[in-house]
Amino acid sequence: VPNFPEAGTWHEWTANYDIEAGEDGILIDLGGYEAKVLVWQ
Repeated sequence: VPNFPEAGTWHEWTANYDIEAGEDGILIDLGGYEAKVLVWQ
């Protein structure tokens, strides 16, 4: 996802795991009918 709001550690709330976003965006796998809830930590 380019132009992600903030680099750093984000928490995926529904599946309960942390993910790192870099200055150039974030890389996540999304199916055709999926959504993620990411909370900045």
